[in-house]
Amino acid sequence: MASDEAIEEAMGFADPMVLRGLVYQLTGDPEIAATTAIARGGRGLFPIMGLDADDATLVRRKAAEFLKSYRDQGAGDIEIGPADRLPKSMALATGSDLEPESIELWLEELALDPWARGLEWSREPSPEKLEDFSVTIIGAGMGGLNAAIQLQRAGIRFQVFEKNEGVGGTWHENRYPGARVDTPSRLYTHLFGIDYIYPYAFCPWTENQKYFDWVADTFDVRRHITFKTEVRSLVWDEAASMWEIEVDGPGGRRTVRSNVVITAVGFLNRPNLPEIEGAERFRGPSWHTARWPAEFDPAGKRVAVIGTGA
Repeated sequence: MASDEAIEEAMGFADPMVLRGLVYQLTGDPEIAATTAIARGGRGLFPIMGLDADDATLVRRKAAEFLKSYRDQGAGDIEIGPADRLPKSMALATGSDLEPESIELWLEELALDPWARGLEWSREPSPEKLEDFSVTIIGAGMGGLNAAIQLQRAGIRFQVFEKNEGVGGTWHENRYPGARVDTPSRLYTHLFGIDYIYPYAFCPWTENQKYFDWVADTFDVRRHITFKTEVRSLVWDEAASMWEIEVDGPGGRRTVRSNVVITAVGFLNRPNLPEIEGAERFRGPSWHTARWPAEFDPAGKRVAVIGTGA
């Protein structure tokens, strides 16, 4: 069991805004609700909100008191607290009130129910109907993995075609030096993947790639993915109500059929090279960041970067 000193030290490193919402949800403490959030920086979608020194001290003290009490009572399971308190708790954690029309979305984002967006049959089809129905997913990035896992949970047959040799989509392809998220990594997490532990908030591509590999393996969908295989064409067979899907892989081209196609190819999977006069006469190596060569050694070289994206 953690000592009082260890708990207090840990609370000193914790984000007081997160503690503010969490401890209020668990306790309903009016003193925490009375603290005031102030803008610390940032703008747009991700303003950085914080507390002044006195309020931060109060919140950390209350959190430490809660943890000590929890420890002294045996450290059993903790209930989430009253559901009707959640909107207020989330507002305290973010520093701004939630719009009424968005509350349901944010409650889902908490992942208290990891399958909140899954299919729940009102009347489950017969095994024969399920066996006679199939779905093809194009792409094994974030959207493709999500579709695969939801279909698997619903008992619907599916297959996935992925042009790369691994899952992850954009995060599988972008490996340039310094590649990392410019929004919190948690935004790249599915509801059902909430148990995955990120080492910090804004992760490099390696950590995001680990998450997608974890998803594919934890939920056992990798066996349904055909890698290094690209979908070349889709033709609808009206008479049979089936898609004819031409794919190109290591074994050559072939055609498969499916009742439904879900395209999860994204819009960042094809590098867009600018047309620059004279580029064809450049004799040195050049590439898009999404095609960064693993063997490239920049030591002793002059490197020109075109573009100021993330």
